[in-house]
Amino acid sequence: VPDFSDELEHWLSTAIQAGHINQGYFQYQGSLNKGAAPESRSLSLYFDVHNAQLEYQPGWPALTDATAQVLIEDSGVRISVDQGKILNSPVSRAYAEVTYGAAGAIPVLQLHAQLQSSVRDGLYFLQKTPLASTAIEFAQWRGQGALPAVLDLTVPLAAQQPVHIKVALNAHKAELDIPDINVQLRNLTGQFVFDSQRGLSA
Repeated sequence: VPDFSDELEHWLSTAIQAGHINQGYFQYQGSLNKGAAPESRSLSLYFDVHNAQLEYQPGWPALTDATAQVLIEDSGVRISVDQGKILNSPVSRAYAEVTYGAAGAIPVLQLHAQLQSSVRDGLYFLQKTPLASTAIEFAQWRGQGALPAVLDLTVPLAAQQPVHIKVALNAHKAELDIPDINVQLRNLTGQFVFDSQRGLSA
């Protein structure tokens, strides 16, 4: 396999939990000489999979029932998802990438997903994931209704490194209860963005 860092190798061995391979290939290009320099060769693996499960980061809900293409090469890992599900939200499109940087650099996971989501699943991210510790103002919020969302997640693959999440939400006639201030919102329509570094904006 390509000569990945320990962090990226660990992520590969733990993140891809299940799936059926429709087809795949292994490709080697370069020198066959013993002791040849690593830059003189290139390795790549490709898989076309269905019913895949990707646990991209501990503490976050997994991507399940996915139809995806997985490419593993010297520069990193790329996963393109045509369909799947996170919690109860269908995923219409998703892309995950872990690039292999310079020697000693921490690999970073970038995840982009378009979801046909709901208020309930949106609140799950704020209340039940590692994000909850920095989003305590949402702890008691409740709601229901359709909430299409675009999720962007940036995760350094090393312990004690901060995760950056950005969620763009498009509410249409949703319901939201905020008991802390005794507010009930009905027929809520509009665009909202939650950014873990900047908070909530509308």
